[in-house]
Amino acid sequence: MLKITLYLSLVCIFAISCQSKKNNTQAGQNASFLLPVQEFTQKCPTQSAQLVDVRSPEEFAAGTLEGAVNVDYNNPNFESELQKLDKSKPLCIFCQVGGRSAKAHKIALNAGFKQVIEMEGGYKAWQKEQNK
Repeated sequence: MLKITLYLSLVCIFAISCQSKKNNTQAGQNASFLLPVQEFTQKCPTQSAQLVDVRSPEEFAAGTLEGAVNVDYNNPNFESELQKLDKSKPLCIFCQVGGRSAKAHKIALNAGFKQVIEMEGGYKAWQKEQNK
């Protein structure tokens, strides 16, 4: 009984500590994360990750993260453009504040990407972090 209580306590602590991460249960093996800016910038600027800015071309031109490519969420061809990316590599996505990237996140998982990492708070949160 003590082992079960200890196990359940550890599970609860783990669940609380992982609130910023959202696991995709429908995609089985796929991994899905919503990470704060600092964690996102630590995980995503690797050669194996694909950094995608889903904002408009105008927003992208005004400033973005180094190494990011622009795949405009509002473009009618968004899903077909996303399909051109490597599904076996981590897909790191962000937008201005998190609305479009949340929608793009779901689309990417449904499209078969193995790992999707979204930056919490978007580009504005990243800028705020840079100005600290």
